[in-house]
This record gives sequence, structure tokens and C-alpha cells, in this order.
Amino acid sequence: MIQLLKNQFIDGKLYIENLPVTPIVLDEQNLNEIRLMVQDQEHNITLEKHINNLEERLNILEDQIKKRVQMNSDKKFESLSVEIELTQKEINRITMQSREANTQLELEKQVNKKLSDSLDILKRDIQNNKDAKKLIDLGSNEDISVYQKVCPTCHQQIEDSLIEIDSHNSFMSIEENIAHLISQKELFEYNINLNSKKINILEREISFNNEKLYKLNKLLRVLKRSINDYSKVTESDVYKKIQLDSEIERLEVLLKNFFEQRKKLLKISTSWKEYLEAKNNLPVNKYSESDLGKIHYFESVFINKLNLYGYTSVNKADIGNIKISRENFMPITENFDMKFDSSASDNIRAIWAYTMSLFIASRKFGNNHPGIIIFDEPDQQSIIPKDMLALLKDITKLGDKIQVIIGITVKDTETIEIIESLSVDLYDRTNPLVNRITLLENYAFRSEEEPDTI
Repeated sequence: MIQLLKNQFIDGKLYIENLPVTPIVLDEQNLNEIRLMVQDQEHNITLEKHINNLEERLNILEDQIKKRVQMNSDKKFESLSVEIELTQKEINRITMQSREANTQLELEKQVNKKLSDSLDILKRDIQNNKDAKKLIDLGSNEDISVYQKVCPTCHQQIEDSLIEIDSHNSFMSIEENIAHLISQKELFEYNINLNSKKINILEREISFNNEKLYKLNKLLRVLKRSINDYSKVTESDVYKKIQLDSEIERLEVLLKNFFEQRKKLLKISTSWKEYLEAKNNLPVNKYSESDLGKIHYFESVFINKLNLYGYTSVNKADIGNIKISRENFMPITENFDMKFDSSASDNIRAIWAYTMSLFIASRKFGNNHPGIIIFDEPDQQSIIPKDMLALLKDITKLGDKIQVIIGITVKDTETIEIIESLSVDLYDRTNPLVNRITLLENYAFRSEEEPDTI
């Protein structure tokens, strides 16, 4: 929006005063201070004042036309001669001003080119120094004395400077040199940006002067023709009146558009104020009290499940120190990922506990959960049978709003014994439909039409 205002209304001698560069909350007073200004010769005035001045000039011109109608030829000639002289002086003044602006523009462009060339050299120097630092930091696997700044022949210290070794001058380290070059680069970039703004202002001024010179030269030609015009109203009078009328009309349209855009700026400011208020109302932490309550509950259930499933990689006295990370919601102990200190079998137990706790916490707080859990080979890593049995019994307590699918490869009698040890109220091979555990023996899926196929 700010850039739109600048592109639309900054033209020649026009500029916007008090336009905020960064977002701020505006009120009516601040809004009225944002004004469209005109550089009128040596004074800066508002566009409204400039339009009023043009209207006064138009009124004066109309009075002059009325008086000129009543003049005789001599007085008319004298009046036009004075006007021609004044117009010529104004042309000379603006021409001189435009010439000086062009000279200054060329100088600024030369300065900008020198600064840009110097900046390119600085960028290359920075990159070369960074490359040299990388070589020094990485070094070499070869035991070559040159890398240690020692001459392989005389075994004396090698200095990376052409200044005499006995000189007492101190040299910047490569890190200090890089920092110095970067500060120089930032200084050059600032100067280039500042110089570019000057060039932009000069180019607008030259464009404005050229447009004004075109109008004044045209007026001068009309005035010279009007000297030989014996009609009551001269061509120059008509030309000047048309010019003033069209200029007033153009500026009034421009001012109207500016006020409309300024009102839009107030609406944007109101939205910005609402955004800031919403931002200030956010909790200091990124989680609300409700979120933290859910995380704490999930944490406590997870620790209980670890105990239930026989997790032993952390001492019983310290297991309560296990936390759920607020960054990625993974279990941690002493700010490290828990799996780094866990045995292979305890990693499996932690997966059981995490999966079960996630569903239980989701069910308690009414959060989204697909209502299905799949365990693939939960008895891997030589899990103790009683811990596997604890998981299966815990699954049966989840209720009827969850379906759990367990895929187990039966490779030994221990797994069979775990299944057979389940009580009848949990598992009955003869009537699986009425029980909480259904055994699909030797099948991934069972088809009623083809019971002996996979």
C-alpha cells in the first residue's frame, strides 16, 4: 500500500509528507498529517494550497482578459511584451536549473558506478578470505610442514605477509579481516542505496523541468503570435486559460484519489491494530493451559504404561523424570531422546506405551483419532512373555471404540503359550464373535467363501 501511494502520487515536484515507512496504528489525527505536498519554487505547500493558488491565478487571468479587451493596441502590445519578457526569464531560469540538475545527475551516476565497482571487489575479497579460512580450518590429512606455516627446508616460521618479519606491525587475523571486509561491504551498500535515492530525485526533477519548459516554450510562441493578433481576446489568453483549467482539473482528480487511498490506509491500520491485539492476547508460551493439561495427562499415562510393560532402561526412581518434548512430542529424558538410552527391547515397550497412551489421551479429551491401532510384530527383540501378556490384557481394557490389529509371527512355543494363557472371557477360539480377541490363525485375511485361502 505504501509503495502504491509512492508510485501513484510522487511525480516531479509532488511528494507525500509524514507517510510511515513501517506499519503503525493510525488515528484520524495521524491520518490528516499524511499530506500530498508540492515543491513550489522555494516553498513547500500542500496540494490543496497549490490548487487554490492556481485558481487565484485563473481569476487574475480572467480579470486581465477583461481589461485587455478594453485596451487600445499600444497598451495591448506593451502588456504582451512584458509577459513575453517574463516568460523568457522563467524559461532561462528553469533551463539553468535543469542544466545544473543534469550535471549533478552525471556526477552521481559516476559516483554510483565507482561504488558498485568497489563493492564487487569487496565481495570477491570476502569470498577469497572465506575460502582461505575454510582451507585453514579443514587443513590436510598429510603431515606437510607448509600447512603448519613452517618452511620445509630451514624449518623457520612462514609469515603470510610481504612485510618484513622483523617489523613490529601487527596484522589482522583472517577472521578479523573477514569481519572488517563485511563491515566495509555494508557501508558501501548503504552509500549506494543513498546515492540511488539522490539519482531518483534528480531524474524526477529533470523530468518535471522538461515538461514545464515544453509548456513555457509553447506559451512563448503563442504570446509572440498574439502581438500581431488584433482581436480583443488573444490566442495567448485562451491558451493560458485552458492550461490553468486543465491543470486544476488534473490536480483535483489526483487529490481526490489521494484522499481515497488514504482512507484505505486507515482500514489497513485498523486491521493491523486488531492483529497486534490478537498477538498480545496469545499466551506467553506457545501452548494454552488446555494444551498443557493434555500434554501432562499424556505424559502421566505414558509413564504408567512404561511401568506396566516392564520398561527398565531407566531406574524406577527416575522414570517419573521422563517427559514429552514440547517441540516434537517425543519422549525425552534429561532433554535427550529417550531411545538413545533404551535397550532394543525397551524401545519396543516404549512404542507400545506411546501408541496406547496416544489413544487414551485422545479419547479423554475428545481429540481426533482414527479408532484403529496396528501392532506389527510386537514381540520382537526377545520381549519377555509376561510383558507381552500385559500388553494384550491392556488392549482388552480399551473398550469398544477402538479396533486393534496385531500381526505376530509364531516362531516358538512362548508366543503360543501367551495366547493360550488368556482367560476364556478374553479369548475363546470356538466363539470368537462374542469375545474381545479374535484369532485369525495362519491368515492375514479370512474369506468366508474360501476359508483355506489367504
